[in-house]
Amino acid sequence: LWRQSQGIEMFWELYTRETGCSRDSLNDHDIFAVQRKLVRVLCNYNFAKFCWKSLVQPQLRVNADDDVTMRHVTSHWVLDKDPKIKISTGVIERLLMHVDQMSKLNLEKQRRH
Repeated sequence: LWRQSQGIEMFWELYTRETGCSRDSLNDHDIFAVQRKLVRVLCNYNFAKFCWKSLVQPQLRVNADDDVTMRHVTSHWVLDKDPKIKISTGVIERLLMHVDQMSKLNLEKQRRH
């Protein structure tokens, strides 16, 4: 889906629904809150950062005023400055990996019996 551009459209639908922002504006939402919501919804810090930098940020910059400083502030990935975000997403990723491993073990046990 991603390579056929359907994934990108799905991302934008998810992004606008979950953050309350549009493609070209944060709609007066706090950038920290928007990025935290994106991490939570995508369940992956690195993928959220990738989506922000490759999809959201270019759209915000295209539609920003000519003020270069303002463009940077309103579209910059700011969560790198908040270590709690990285730590908590790491915990979530480890929990998901643990659940996946346990599911696989249970499936193997069921197949043996």
